[in-house]
Amino acid sequence: MTAELFTISGVAFHTTVGKGGGPSDPMLENRVSRLEKILASLEPKISELLLTCAKKDDLQKLQLELAKMEGRMSGIEGRISGIDGRFSGIEGRLSMIPTTWQIVAILATLLIGLSGIIFATSKFLHP
Repeated sequence: MTAELFTISGVAFHTTVGKGGGPSDPMLENRVSRLEKILASLEPKISELLLTCAKKDDLQKLQLELAKMEGRMSGIEGRISGIDGRFSGIEGRLSMIPTTWQIVAILATLLIGLSGIIFATSKFLHP
C-alpha cells in the first residue's frame, strides 16, 4: 500500500492506494454524493439558462437592428437641424411684429391725425 498526499484548490487530500485499486478515503462517498446532489440541482438551472439566454445569431440580429437604428437617428438629426434653421427664420419675422404698446401708439397717432383732419375740414367747410 502507498500513501499519497495531493491538493486541489487549496484543499489537501490524503489517499491510500491498495492492491484492489481506488482510494480508501472514508469521506469520498459522502463528497461524491454531495457533488451529485449539487449537480442534480444545477442541471435544471443550466437548461433554463441555455433556453433563455441570447444565442450568437440573436446577438448578430440585434447588432443589425442597432445599425439600422443608427442610420435612422442620423436622418432624424439632419431633419432636426433643418427645423432649427427654420425656427431662426421665424424668430426673425416675429421680432419684426410690433408689440402691444407699439400698436396702441400707432392707433392713437392715427386717431389724433384723423381728428385733426376732420377738425380742419369742418372749419374749412363751415365759414
